[in-house]
Amino acid sequence: MGKEATIDRAKSAFFVGALYFCFGAMERATWPNLLPSIGTYFEVSSTAVAWTVIAFALGMAGSTLAAGRLGDLLGHRRLAVAGFTAEGLLLLACALSPVLWPIFLFRFLQGFAAAAALNNITAIAVGAFPRERRGRAIGAVSGFAAFGLMIGPLYGGFVADLLDWRWAIGIIGLYVLAQALVTQIMAPADRTAVQLKDARTLHWTGAFGFLVAMVTLIVAAQMMRAADTRLIGAALLAVFVVVTALTLRLEARAPAPILGLRLFKEWNFSLASASLIWFSLAFGAMNVLFPFYLQEGLGWTLAASGLILVSMNAVQPFGSPLSGLLADRLGSVRVMVAGTVVGVASLLLAGALGSAPETWHIVLALTLFGASVSLFMPPVSRVIFAHAPQNALAGAASMATSGRYIGQSLGVAFGAALLVTGGGAPLAEAFGNAMTTLAVVLAGGLALIALAKPAVGLMQRRKAAA
Repeated sequence: MGKEATIDRAKSAFFVGALYFCFGAMERATWPNLLPSIGTYFEVSSTAVAWTVIAFALGMAGSTLAAGRLGDLLGHRRLAVAGFTAEGLLLLACALSPVLWPIFLFRFLQGFAAAAALNNITAIAVGAFPRERRGRAIGAVSGFAAFGLMIGPLYGGFVADLLDWRWAIGIIGLYVLAQALVTQIMAPADRTAVQLKDARTLHWTGAFGFLVAMVTLIVAAQMMRAADTRLIGAALLAVFVVVTALTLRLEARAPAPILGLRLFKEWNFSLASASLIWFSLAFGAMNVLFPFYLQEGLGWTLAASGLILVSMNAVQPFGSPLSGLLADRLGSVRVMVAGTVVGVASLLLAGALGSAPETWHIVLALTLFGASVSLFMPPVSRVIFAHAPQNALAGAASMATSGRYIGQSLGVAFGAALLVTGGGAPLAEAFGNAMTTLAVVLAGGLALIALAKPAVGLMQRRKAAA
């Protein structure tokens, strides 16, 4: 393949990937903003209608590893197109449903379709670039995703007010069907032959185990939010640990595992995956703690707190591409360290806000944390993809997706637990203590992960010398 053909292939792959990263993220951000309208239409509580969002997360988190593995075996474009088609049809089914209960099922199944679409379109967009340029590719598509997250609530509010919530969902469904056509036409053809035999011999018990584990974890995180269900949430977290350990044990013995365990034999891949989970834990805790602080600690309205929380995403459309470029030029580790430093500083700043902060202090803390996300995520993803072979890119993407889900879900549970341990202290004070604790946990955890490789190497050298 000539140089010009390679460049054209990369441009086409990036274009179809950027489209979905933007508008797929927009759909994820649109749905929560439509919940009040959906709840009013069907005359159900906000708690009940929120499960339309949770159902999607359950399906996507539980199926993402299997979707990535199948994409590596059957072809990334094939699985992406199938995922887009199914997701678009399911969104249209949601928009046309006359009653609420089928929407829960449609959203759960949409999570499966989105897992196939996201992980395989990621493999297409990133895999078209040489390893030394993947940082900027990851950063750029992450920037498009952040832009989609910002415009999603605006799109949903505008269309729902002008037309109806059904139109807001239906229009996105039609777009996703168009994305399937664009991907089929423009995405590079799959280089590997369809390996149906290998797909049939996969360890599907492991896939079911991961589904149960991820569903348990996400439900546990939701239970941890409310005081009267926290014991149930803690019990489900224990179930998650047991099921995960059992599934990993079975996967390690399986001749054709769903999880590409061989990838974890590479130290840098393992450390990057652990770092992603740990940083995502801080992100999940921030997402659950700040709304409590603004609404219950400071007495802000839901609308006011929602508006101010936008500042956490404001930097990412521009910061993520810059971070990816810096990772390619300076190395991933340096940019990840910078992201960690900024993240810890933002958490310490948030911990010092108190009960009567200036608005700009809140904006600064949120913006700095958003900047730390922009700095940290592209280079850690770059390391993950750099140590995955071409025929395992969708699997690597699915592991990164699972890592974010695991980290954020654990972060929600951890953040809720930090508020509970505040005892009878005012919520603003409990929030400050929680943010300070989170800063220590983030810095300490990532430091231990960074020291793991040299520490194990030192132990091995001492053992060999003895």
